[in-house]
Amino acid sequence: TGVTSVAVGGALVLTNVNAIGRSTYDTQSGPAGTLSFSTLTTATFGGLQGANGLVLQNDSAAAVALSIGGGNVSSSFSGGLSGPGSLTKVGTGTAALAGASTYGGTTTLVGGALQAGDPAALSTGTITFSGGRLQYTAASAATDWASRIVASGSAIAIDTNGDRKST
Repeated sequence: TGVTSVAVGGALVLTNVNAIGRSTYDTQSGPAGTLSFSTLTTATFGGLQGANGLVLQNDSAAAVALSIGGGNVSSSFSGGLSGPGSLTKVGTGTAALAGASTYGGTTTLVGGALQAGDPAALSTGTITFSGGRLQYTAASAATDWASRIVASGSAIAIDTNGDRKST
């Protein structure tokens, strides 16, 4: 639990999918150490915070499927996600993404709320609902993600500033 960060010049090498599954990883907002997914292709974080970006790719350049919200943690991340990986929101908390992202994989909502605070917060891939809800903010209110929502296994839940809608 708590916050995990890496000091300048340091490195954190993840070798267990749930190594920081209940902790918020802080990418920080200035010089920082490095995070390595090593050979992992999946990882769970409690949350994300900070302004530096995070690359969803392991040391072999393979995609990393990142789940955030482990332990029902809520967090706010102003950096961007990039690389070939994907993002899944789990748990009951809220994950706020305020930066533009370019990750190549899907966005999946399983639990809680995924708050898009930037029109490019969810990159350009497909969006799937298996629970949870997508939450718009003033910054993303004009964004139309409808054409990207595919094959959802549960109700599609959209929250427009506290006005929850499901289909």
